[in-house]
Amino acid sequence: MTATDKSTPKSNGIKFIYRKLSSIREILALESNVLILSITSAISTFGNSLWVFFLPLYFNRIGMEAPQIGAIYTVSNLTSLLLQIPAGLLADKFGRKPIIVASGLVSSLSVFIFAFSEDAVSASVAYILFNSTFFMPAARAMLIESVPKEKRGTAVGAFFSIAPSLAVFGPIVGGALSERYGFKPLFWIGFCLHLATIITRVLLLRETKHSTSIQGHRKTSSFSSSVRLVIRNKNLFALILAYGVYSMADGLAGFLVPLFSRDQLKLGSSEIGFMYSILSALLVTLSLPSGKLADKIGRRKCVIIAWIGENLSMLGFIFAPNAYIAILMFGFWIASGQMDIPAGTAWFSDLTDEEHRGAVMGFHMTVNSLFSLPSPSIGGILFSMSPRFPFFLDGLLSLTALIILLALTKE
Repeated sequence: MTATDKSTPKSNGIKFIYRKLSSIREILALESNVLILSITSAISTFGNSLWVFFLPLYFNRIGMEAPQIGAIYTVSNLTSLLLQIPAGLLADKFGRKPIIVASGLVSSLSVFIFAFSEDAVSASVAYILFNSTFFMPAARAMLIESVPKEKRGTAVGAFFSIAPSLAVFGPIVGGALSERYGFKPLFWIGFCLHLATIITRVLLLRETKHSTSIQGHRKTSSFSSSVRLVIRNKNLFALILAYGVYSMADGLAGFLVPLFSRDQLKLGSSEIGFMYSILSALLVTLSLPSGKLADKIGRRKCVIIAWIGENLSMLGFIFAPNAYIAILMFGFWIASGQMDIPAGTAWFSDLTDEEHRGAVMGFHMTVNSLFSLPSPSIGGILFSMSPRFPFFLDGLLSLTALIILLALTKE
């Protein structure tokens, strides 16, 4: 009897399962880093989803009106604006992993402060700190550097499909718990989950920035060289401009959806939580197919489809005849807007080299923050005049961004 003859049904079954899992990982481009980032992000995003969608209601409960809430979001955008370029440069100089871990520490601290906040001042400080994350420039660079170029869209799509997967349940759980116990337990749960993700990333993530680059043996990027790269590349410049206008539009109305839903649609916290759970479910469902679609038909076409879908769905939301249609339209509105992330991320990576990628990602996100800086304040003021006004302006600016994309960019 040979060694192969000694295999048992149990061992054959284990081998079969292993082959299937390996096949799934290959199809989804779930290289080790992609898988770890996706799972840890799913855990921390679930913790955030317990409370973050209800923050406008929380701020309102402690005495803040829509214009004041908009001002807090504006200040938080300013903080984010100041951090993105330094974060990208540091990711190019010292590596992606240290920046990802440091960003997690900042997020954990902000949720810890939320857990002790008792007034508008402390809650505002906590949110500004929470929104000061510098995770994305380094994380996106690590994602696309962990897989071959032809699988970048798929990998980013897999990440943005897995990362919000647990958040499907978060808003429902958070809405129910907040009505019964208040927000404090939600903050503590979120804090503990953030700590768990930090530990996991420290232990398991592998650096993708070449060690020679980190040590300075190869040329690293600088702010000025990254700006020159953007200016010289007309396609990249137009893409950043379009996304900047798009971000300006998105900042006008997105944060006001809970207030609009409560005041205009007469929904309670549980119903609003269910609405955001639908949003998360759509993100999970659409992110991976949109990433694969970006790899198949091109990045530009996917972004255009996503932006058109967003505008049409938003119009359906604000003119919905009843709450049920509004909830459905809201889900499609936000999900359509998020569908461009895999394609957009892959598009940016295709236009940059490794030495400048982190800095260009940071520059891109800084431009987004700069353009959207006044949007929440303007949206809050417009909302106090008429609840639909911020959504109207959102639609007009989104259309402008789409025109820039159509006229000035190419695949």
